[in-house]
Amino acid sequence: MKKVSLLVVGLLSGVLLMSLVTTADASKVYSGTPKAIRGHYRTKMKKTHVSGHTYWVYKSLQIKSKTITGDYGTGADSYFVYKLNHANSKNNTFAVVGKYEPMGGESPQYTTLFVKNKAILKLYYLNNAGTKITASETYYKFSGKVSKITNYPYK
Repeated sequence: MKKVSLLVVGLLSGVLLMSLVTTADASKVYSGTPKAIRGHYRTKMKKTHVSGHTYWVYKSLQIKSKTITGDYGTGADSYFVYKLNHANSKNNTFAVVGKYEPMGGESPQYTTLFVKNKAILKLYYLNNAGTKITASETYYKFSGKVSKITNYPYK
């Protein structure tokens, strides 16, 4: 079953990449991020217990007009993406390219496909050449506010 689901994801990734290549107008590249995907997002939450306290752990992503800031997990290292450019596709799919700076130093390039569907943002990370999907993640929209005690995100 796992092999079948991986095959389906692989096929969908190829179709998504080909649809972006064929529908995105390469002559129209805009600076910054698309307005449709700006906001605060988080992955699914996991409850953890540390020293008798309950905490919520999740990855978060904040997309602004000129930057993208993300956490690898609650209280973990973060990363910063700047000098952003994007190309639009017809069906809420955006290709975003920028400079990626993790906590350890600068990496050459950040290339990601953003697919927005209501309050869900699906990210497909591409290699530096932009030809192969290397990973994907699903993020959910939230207010950006969290509890100072339990780190639970508010809607």
